[in-house]
Amino acid sequence: MSRSQNQPRYSKKKNDQPQGLAVTVVDGNVEKAIRKLKKKLQQDGKLLEYKARQEFVKPSMKRKLAKAAAKRRLKKQLASQQENEFRTKRR
Repeated sequence: MSRSQNQPRYSKKKNDQPQGLAVTVVDGNVEKAIRKLKKKLQQDGKLLEYKARQEFVKPSMKRKLAKAAAKRRLKKQLASQQENEFRTKRR
């Protein structure tokens, strides 16, 4: 399959809207726009990814951190279950 001479190799986007996350600044309130951008980045998971890529983490440390995160999740889950059991007993 060959392309014709008139077609560009890479097609241009039809709309010139920004790609990815965008925040509009209203009435010159940049601080509010920055807060909104940080919130969007945090919800999207980009902030965590950025922090994780700032420095190299050895595979053994990754495993250690993953185990610690799993322990925290389990502890939180058990605490929530105990709280639910306590609430049901009081009724």
